[in-house]
Amino acid sequence: SILAFALVISRNKLFLTTVAITSTLIPIFPGIYLWFGILYANIVAAVCMPIVLFVVVNFFFNLKFIKPWQSIVLGIYSLFALGFSQPNTVFIVYYFILILLPFSIVKLFKNKFTEMNARLKILSILLGIILSAFLYLTVTIFTYLNTTLYNYRFTENMIVPVRYGRKEGILAFITGNVDGKEISYFWNLPLMLIVFLGIVFLLVKHLHLYLVFSWILFSFIDFIAASWPEPLFRAYVSGLFYGEPARLLPIQAMCMIIFLSFGLVFIVDKLITFTQKYEFLNFNRICAIFLISIFVLGNISPAYTFNLSKIAYSYSLPDNNFNNPLSFSKNELRFMSRTINNLDKKYTVVGNPWKGATASWFLFGHKNVLYHATYSQDKNTLAVAKQLNQINVNPKICRAVKKLKLKYVYSFGGRCLWDRPCDEAFPGLIKLDENSAFKLIDQDKYGNKLYEI
Repeated sequence: SILAFALVISRNKLFLTTVAITSTLIPIFPGIYLWFGILYANIVAAVCMPIVLFVVVNFFFNLKFIKPWQSIVLGIYSLFALGFSQPNTVFIVYYFILILLPFSIVKLFKNKFTEMNARLKILSILLGIILSAFLYLTVTIFTYLNTTLYNYRFTENMIVPVRYGRKEGILAFITGNVDGKEISYFWNLPLMLIVFLGIVFLLVKHLHLYLVFSWILFSFIDFIAASWPEPLFRAYVSGLFYGEPARLLPIQAMCMIIFLSFGLVFIVDKLITFTQKYEFLNFNRICAIFLISIFVLGNISPAYTFNLSKIAYSYSLPDNNFNNPLSFSKNELRFMSRTINNLDKKYTVVGNPWKGATASWFLFGHKNVLYHATYSQDKNTLAVAKQLNQINVNPKICRAVKKLKLKYVYSFGGRCLWDRPCDEAFPGLIKLDENSAFKLIDQDKYGNKLYEI
């Protein structure tokens, strides 16, 4: 994906090779997304983002990689695809276009006029800025008038608390990191020095400045999301991204990979000049030694290995969840695997989804009334979640159970996912031992139980 985008930057083989080698070396992305599983939808959208921006840049700069009509068709398709995977990424494309428009207009003027004097240059820049401002105002007004988009930006759910101070916000801006531990910012600093070298190189050469401005814009939004104390302004700037810095990291990382690659190519160029007197150090050997060294050092840096240990934790199953606030444990899954085949498939099961009971369906194929961690809007399912343990005194619950063909209840011991108070959220699924309407048909020594209604 990032290689596709790199093609609109340069076709230089050393540059493209460097992009390929450094594409995973920005520790925060894809690292944090791989262990913070709730962002799975963001991963789908973020890994496609560079290809989408390849289409956008190709269209606005008329680069001939694909035809204009193909760019339009692919662009529309891409926006729908991004919207279905993670809607906030559509606004990444929107912000990117805001930055791109003035540069696109300047290039259009250069192609139309053989001699580009200062007056025409100023006029093209002003026209591009006016078009970007008009697009910004149009989208802003539309998001205010459209109820869904307004709620997307300004509901209480979006106005999240500030997690960091200004110092951490500035460090996040500089290093592309947001976890609030100062030492981890400095772990990332060596790579960032090369990133800034790449930025300086592009500024001096006046190359791909839209990338520099895009990085500044998204780093600024990240800074506001991370540390700005005023909630309404913070929601206005970053609400489309749920006000979380983590949602903005892929675009920062994408720009940083390009900058990092330019910085490394610049260093390689200087190394080649310095080592010309050594015949055995030819161009290919210097490039290979240097890039392999960068790749190895990047992968063993504390900033990177921190992610690896977190990924290992997230994708491992503990024996039980008494000390781990995770969705599933080996003992829960063993218990379910042992008991599920004895259940009548004509009837459904239920269990607290924040304690791993959802696995009855997606792992073992037995339909689960509460198959997702979010609350269902179905009135019968809500009745079960809230009041199932009142079945012997509430006829409404009896009707709901019959409607859902519900016969079995899994009750697991251990903690809830992320230590949420999930028993309070599903009060109908607790204290079943005290109720004669529920017959205990199986249990293990870890507190996992199976009831029949």
